[in-house]
Formats: sequence, structure tokens, C-alpha cells
Amino acid sequence: MAQDLDAIALHEADSVATVLRAVAKDEDFVVGCPGKQITLRAVEDIPIYHKVALADLAADATVHKHGHWIGRTTAAVAAGALVHVHNMTGRKASNDG
Repeated sequence: MAQDLDAIALHEADSVATVLRAVAKDEDFVVGCPGKQITLRAVEDIPIYHKVALADLAADATVHKHGHWIGRTTAAVAAGALVHVHNMTGRKASNDG
């Protein structure tokens, strides 16, 4: 790739990426997505190996990672924001999709 990646999304359906290093608020960072790279600006500090929203997500949106849904947002989440327990509820084992 032409430049180092700061985050990665593994599936075209992913709504979040995993940051590969800590990203500071207001910092631009590069996300490797299937077939492309995008640049986002962090709207808050993102700790290493945490999830970041690839696009604006509405409240109660399904969150996809690695091509699978992993939970739902509990509030609207801006592109470049941390997606974690404060704004997402995880998928329950009893849910089927």
C-alpha cells in the first residue's frame, strides 16, 4: 500500500474499523478498507485496538465488524468517533440477526 494504515476494516459491509495505534482527537488517520483507503478525522481520542465509526451512524443503527453485526448504537455516532460501551450495546447470543 502507498502509505501506512492507522486502522483497518476487513469487510465491505463494516460500519466500524479497528485502530492499529492510538489516534488523538482532531488527528487525520488512514483506514484500509476492502479495495480502498479512506481518511477520517478523529472527533475524540481513540485508544489502540478500539472501534471507530467509518460513517455517521444513527441511534439504533446496526454495527457491523468483520462482515457480521456485533450490536446496535444507543445514540447517534459521528464518523471518526469511538464506538464502545458508552454508545453501543453488544449483540446478545440469543439474537439471530
